[in-house]
Amino acid sequence: MIISFAWALASLQPQTAVPDPLAPSRSGWISCVEPDSAAKTCVSIYQYTWRDQKIFYDVDLLMDDEPVTILRMRAQMYYRDDAACSRTSQAEEGVVGMSIDGREATSEALQATRREVAEILKDLDGEEYCVQYEPAADGRFTTRVSVEGVRRPESDSVMMWVRREDGWRVAP
Repeated sequence: MIISFAWALASLQPQTAVPDPLAPSRSGWISCVEPDSAAKTCVSIYQYTWRDQKIFYDVDLLMDDEPVTILRMRAQMYYRDDAACSRTSQAEEGVVGMSIDGREATSEALQATRREVAEILKDLDGEEYCVQYEPAADGRFTTRVSVEGVRRPESDSVMMWVRREDGWRVAP
């Protein structure tokens, strides 16, 4: 009952984006998108690397449940005000690996997937993709997505900071 009341009070508070949303990554935390706390699984996991003012990320992304296909991508991002942003370009080159049911994909399968990703993202080529992180319940965040400054609520998700050594992984 107390938890429900606290949740209701928290929902009435105005939510603002976090000014340095990727700060936990500087201490080794990884971003788990659509977390399942009981199973310690995520739909995707982002690991950030900082080099001077540049931010790089590697993401493992669940592409398919059957067979379990995990895509590995790499890109660079930057801050714009309180959002973490990147430019969608050369999507094909950003795909750096893929596993199928735990085994590394063949180079032919990887090339085919690179072309598929490029085709999916072709309409966003060169567009600025930004994410703001709004605090939510239980240490989670709601990601608020915009493309070229236009909100895309259909792309919003839930994320939380976790540690890989605690057993978190990408899985259906």
